[in-house]
Amino acid sequence: MEPRTQTTSTKQTGQLKSTTTRFCFRVRVEDVPGPPLGRSLTLANDFLRRNFCRSFSWESDYVYTPVNIGGQGKVWVLLDVDKNVEPKPDLKDVELVTFRVRAIKDSLEYERVHYAGIRSYTSIFPWGGRSMQPVQDWRTLSGREGETQHRQPVVMEDVGIEGSSA
Repeated sequence: MEPRTQTTSTKQTGQLKSTTTRFCFRVRVEDVPGPPLGRSLTLANDFLRRNFCRSFSWESDYVYTPVNIGGQGKVWVLLDVDKNVEPKPDLKDVELVTFRVRAIKDSLEYERVHYAGIRSYTSIFPWGGRSMQPVQDWRTLSGREGETQHRQPVVMEDVGIEGSSA
């Protein structure tokens, strides 16, 4: 299924906005076309092209890719659009818009739905992803002062799929 040939059916969506809105997709991973590790980007591109007339961009957007995206079953894919909004929002103030995603023939269908507990689930994922932050106190890594003198700096970052906006 080519993304350019897909059509959107967004029931009850009304006008979609992006500023401090996190889009949450409940999807059966095997319904999303493309290579298994590219499924979250396929979904993000499809949704953004239909609703925002543009493609996904790592510069301005962030997609949380579930660990089992390459497997089977239902997962949550989270999309933060315009992640660089200032001031950075508190997660309790971010609007959550949830969709059930289904494959209908050669198209993905987005049905707006309500899921109890979605705020609690999404609260563990910071808005726009985690920024890379170097660890400053090496003693806290090993617990022993002498072991840190030959270690390379460690960078803490999200585990996710790196990719282009294409």
